[in-house]
Formats: sequence, structure tokens, C-alpha cells
Amino acid sequence: MAKLEILDPGAVAIAPFGRLELPLRPLARATHRHIVAPLTRPLSSWLIRSHLRAALDGAQTVIDVAVGDDPFALELAVAGKTVVVNDVDLEALAYLKKSADAKGLSVRFVQSDVRHLPLDGPFDAVLMKNLCHHLENLDDVRTVLRTLASTGRRILLLEIEDPRRSHVARVWNGYYRIFLGDKGFNFIDRGTFVALAHELSPSAVIRTIRTIKGNYMFSTLDV
Repeated sequence: MAKLEILDPGAVAIAPFGRLELPLRPLARATHRHIVAPLTRPLSSWLIRSHLRAALDGAQTVIDVAVGDDPFALELAVAGKTVVVNDVDLEALAYLKKSADAKGLSVRFVQSDVRHLPLDGPFDAVLMKNLCHHLENLDDVRTVLRTLASTGRRILLLEIEDPRRSHVARVWNGYYRIFLGDKGFNFIDRGTFVALAHELSPSAVIRTIRTIKGNYMFSTLDV
């Protein structure tokens, strides 16, 4: 059975990247997970995962530092990788843990504020997906990246491009904020993403992944 460690219980209430809670939020999340997400996967998450899998070639130990309820980490465990996942959202972790237990997967689940992640590495690869816009400012982003650079040999940095640059992306952002209660507001543009990536890995290549939900910026940082 997968193990869940609550290392920073206060982070659930104080973290700026938690979720808004409304009475119908559980129904909204269930609708997203069982209807919206499956319908959009071929034009969104599957495209992203193909890039992630290629960048993870050869990596055996992997940590996803802000997993949310993304089942990609469980797919890595099915493929035989040693996987640790972290998030501040206990509900999302419980949802993934239930799926991991049903599949008999040995995955370590950790609940902690990523800015104070207490795990020691090194990991072959660190996944940092859609986290930048949930942090309070760029200084926080830089602090997290520096911490992760000491945790893993390779960082896979993925972030949605500022949705205000696209009408379609703006609609999806509204869906995540209003319907699902996402509280991430501090979006970055491509220029800022490039600068952040090159601060850690000057030769890093920046890729654009075009999806139905908007453009994602992706880079593999060898640190």
C-alpha cells in the first residue's frame, strides 16, 4: 500500500497555492476528473506527457514536487520507476493514493509546502509542473528552483504561458479558477520562463507545447 506522510499540516491553510473551497467543489472536481479531463486528454495532457516521457528516459528515481491530482506519476510507477510525489493539497493526494492502492503501486506520498520540502536527494529527475503561477512571486520561484537543483540531477520545468495572451487559454483559466477553485494567479510569459531556465542551465532548450488549453513552456534543466 502506498504511504502518505503529512510533514507540514499547517501548509494546507496558509499556502498561497491552495484551492478555494465552495460547497459544490467536490462535485466540480469529480466532473472534471471523470468527464472533462478524459475528453481533453488527447489534445492536452497526452501531448505534454509525451515530452515528459522523452525527457525522463534513463531516469529511475523521480519526484513530482507539486503533483496535484495528475496521474502521470502513477504511470511512471507502473513503468517500474521509483516515485515520490508531493503536494500541499491533501484531497488531491488522497485521490491519487486511492488509485495507487487499487493498482498495488508502491509510491511515496508526501504533503508539504514545496518551498520547504524536507526530502533529501538526489533524484534522477524532478518534475516541476504548473507550479510557478501558484507561488507568490519570482523570488519564491527562484528559491524553489535552487532547492530542487540540490535535490535532483535533472529538473523538468513545465509551465502554462500567461493565459491573458490567448482567448482560448483565458477561458480555460477561468474554468480552473471559478469551477475548480484553483488559486494560481501569478502567470509568467515566455521571456521570464526562458530567463528562469537559463539561470540554472544556460544551455537549456525551451520548447512550446501547443494544447487545447493554451501553450505550455517546457525545458529540461541539467543541474
